[in-house]
Amino acid sequence: MRPIAPLFLLAFLVLTTGTAAAQLNQGVRGRTPAELFPDAAFDPGIPTPRQVTGIDSGQRPLRPEEALAYFEALAEASPRARLLRFGATHEGRPLVVLAVSGEDAVADLDGFRKRHRALLDPREGGVPAVEDLAETRAVAWLAYGIHGDELSSVDAAVAVAYRLVAGTDEHTVRLRERLLVLIDPCENPDGRSRYLSQIFSFAHKTANPDLDDLSHTSVWPWGRGNHYLFDMNRDWFAMIHPESARSREIAHWLPQLMVDSHEMGANSTYLFSPPRHPFNPHLPAGSRKWEGPFGRDQARALDERGYPYFTGEWNEEFFPGYGSSWASYHGAVGILYEMSRTSGTLVRKREGTVRTFAQAVEHQAVSSLANLTTLADNAAEILHDQIAARDAAVRRAGREGPRAWVLPVDSRHPERLERFARLLTDQGIEVHRLGGGPVKATGLVDV
Repeated sequence: MRPIAPLFLLAFLVLTTGTAAAQLNQGVRGRTPAELFPDAAFDPGIPTPRQVTGIDSGQRPLRPEEALAYFEALAEASPRARLLRFGATHEGRPLVVLAVSGEDAVADLDGFRKRHRALLDPREGGVPAVEDLAETRAVAWLAYGIHGDELSSVDAAVAVAYRLVAGTDEHTVRLRERLLVLIDPCENPDGRSRYLSQIFSFAHKTANPDLDDLSHTSVWPWGRGNHYLFDMNRDWFAMIHPESARSREIAHWLPQLMVDSHEMGANSTYLFSPPRHPFNPHLPAGSRKWEGPFGRDQARALDERGYPYFTGEWNEEFFPGYGSSWASYHGAVGILYEMSRTSGTLVRKREGTVRTFAQAVEHQAVSSLANLTTLADNAAEILHDQIAARDAAVRRAGREGPRAWVLPVDSRHPERLERFARLLTDQGIEVHRLGGGPVKATGLVDV
């Protein structure tokens, strides 16, 4: 029995939830909104992250239920925000997105989306000139934490949401006037909850920056996958798991910007778009056109804070099944973030420097604000380019003949064709029944 005891102890530690790091990891400091966004001013009537969660941004990783509670508080406190639920995970955790914009857009979200989709369909109104789109809002979808053990992005989502909802400064007001921002705060709450249970269980009174410490290495099954340990960044097309209902939502909102926020190895720095070769020739021309401006503006924002980064290496957007790549096929500008991990505390890298979780959160939050600013500054032209790309696809189909298939029902498995039709529709592909109308998407959020 003696050899079994350590394994039993390890299993017990993994299954316990641990304490919220009020007693553990002391000395790890977060960021107040004033420190994170020194150029902003805030509405005192909107609760800060500390007022709802009890901690500052980046002090420790937020549990999924804490992030959800904060988003609920924002939606309750402000007419500039509305919380939409589009599903639930295998373990029953809500899947939500927070819509943030001017009060007029938030009050009429259903009407806004219908008008936006009509605008993006060149068969209805053609391709408007850039100047005709000068007052038209663009749409951004910010997605955080599809891998549950990549922690900093979810906490960044909370910080970004506070800035966009509570901000009264000219810059933030302009973002709300020019954009509708959809914040997807926690793409994989089941995996994140499992991983946080581990690292809180393995935490210390004083946080240990040694990367070989168990609080950084953790144990199988870690938290990357969802309840069934599936990598949700491989399910954008098949939509097997309930978390992937966001594919349907994004396809039916047709955003102009899609942020896909991740983490990578602790000894690196920070990677973001544009990607490296090979470049995907099947993506709309606007994807390549706008990667440079977005990347340069993001780099300047990080330069102002003295943070290192790199672009154009190891990541490529050739495979269409990652979040940023998948959204690009709908015409969005897909932006990938890869922040070096800190496991929610702090790490000492091989070259001797120490990076904190608060710094990791700051990288992601600053990047999101930079990307939103670039979109707001160029909203009319980006909208025009996306509509033009969709118009070119329609015209190409007209010259080459319609790209359509007639699929007969398999008498042995008649239900499969219906499921396939709805999957295509959920992906934004039009499907019609012979002798009938179009197939509708499944369970689309009624906003």
